[in-house]
Amino acid sequence: MKLNGKQFSLFILISLTVAMGFLAWAFTAPEHMRGKSVVFRLERGESLKSVSARLADAKIVPSAPLFYFYMRLTRKSGKIKSGQYRLPVRAGIIYTAQQLLDPSAGDVIVQVREGLTIWQTAGVIAQELSIDSAKFVELCGDSAFIHSLGFPGDTSIEGYLYPETYHFQFDADEKMVIKKMTSTFHEVHKELPKQGRGAALSRNELVSLAAIVEKEAQVASERAVISAVFHNRLEQGIPLGADPTIRYALKKFSGPIYKSELQNRSPYNTRIHKGLTPGPICSPGKAALEAAVNPADSEELFFVAKWDGSGEHYFSKTNAEHDSLKMMVRNAKKELSNW
Repeated sequence: MKLNGKQFSLFILISLTVAMGFLAWAFTAPEHMRGKSVVFRLERGESLKSVSARLADAKIVPSAPLFYFYMRLTRKSGKIKSGQYRLPVRAGIIYTAQQLLDPSAGDVIVQVREGLTIWQTAGVIAQELSIDSAKFVELCGDSAFIHSLGFPGDTSIEGYLYPETYHFQFDADEKMVIKKMTSTFHEVHKELPKQGRGAALSRNELVSLAAIVEKEAQVASERAVISAVFHNRLEQGIPLGADPTIRYALKKFSGPIYKSELQNRSPYNTRIHKGLTPGPICSPGKAALEAAVNPADSEELFFVAKWDGSGEHYFSKTNAEHDSLKMMVRNAKKELSNW
């Protein structure tokens, strides 16, 4: 069928409109039209042609050639950062380019919470990064490596893998992760108050005390008071009596502790040994470290969990008061179980 002049012009107009619409969508892709996010891994040294083709195969961009030429035209191809990205299907060329050029967009985000041991930390990180958790733990006890991290004389960096939300490159190895975490600890340690009851403690003593506070304090407002209890006990030569230290000695982090286990002879058992543990039992956060330096102005020597779901404790100055509160809590628990 032969088109006349008007029909041909209309055909050209429609074709141009469709082409312009496609190009507009290909480059800008409105957010409401984007699909579900997928993981896209950009390997180090990968060519722009390969990246463009894989983006198109994954339906992230509509056209490999268009993406390729856009990156070359804008002279951005050499700035793409290798890493692991989460990109939506039908993301559009401009948005995709922005993400691949973002210095942090390709990082793997790992949240390490307060109160974890080396073993637990290794497990959390191994879930997000391709690291060997056994090698991670081994390096944390490697004296030469530990020395290079700024811990001369230490045989373990338990307590110094600072809890934080980290951004790691997707190909970060065990040493890189440990270096970043301990470097963050050093930065936080420098910022701690220089005055307070705990200021005279050595670094190991301070972190050991903070680690116990971290495990005992379930409510932020009680950290300083719990720290005061332990400071008072240390000054009076009374064993700290902190059950988390026994759990650490037993490597038993859940379930009940039996009477026979309370007599474990480990130097970490603060029920039978006076003073602080030989080293930290976990990695404390900044709030626990600050509480260890600056405890509350309190004379209490005892505390017992309320067991009412609040995470709070009853505090007391004498053993008689403590025994009375323990009995009250025990009776309340019995009544609750019989309800």
